[in-house]
Amino acid sequence: MQKPLPPGGNGFRYELHYRKARKIAAALGWQGNLTLANLMQQDVFAHLASALLKSWQQIHLPPTMDLQGLNIDERALLIAGSEPGFWEAVKQQTPSATYKRKRALFHRLQKQQEAPQAATPHTVAVRQELTAALPPGHQI
Repeated sequence: MQKPLPPGGNGFRYELHYRKARKIAAALGWQGNLTLANLMQQDVFAHLASALLKSWQQIHLPPTMDLQGLNIDERALLIAGSEPGFWEAVKQQTPSATYKRKRALFHRLQKQQEAPQAATPHTVAVRQELTAALPPGHQI
């Protein structure tokens, strides 16, 4: 049976799959295999929670864009220019001067969107959930 979603919010699930006990042991820095009895140990649970958080932090989450103050062409360029392969395809069909001007505009728009690297709300939520699940006295 699945847990109900939290009131007023969306739920999400993030997990690491290990098919072999030795892969879990390697994630913990152990030699050999891990048993079910080992998984019940509090320090093992804390190490696995830390591995889960480390994996989560390696995920690229695209930042939300602030499109206020941009005209429709600038918005379209900012969104389309972020797509892989966009500039290679456009270069073949666009005059060189236009291509360079639009590419420079795209880079200016991107710089305007940059904000200091802060934890996303999702990262904060993942850390809180993992911390709440840890045995007393253990930290991530």
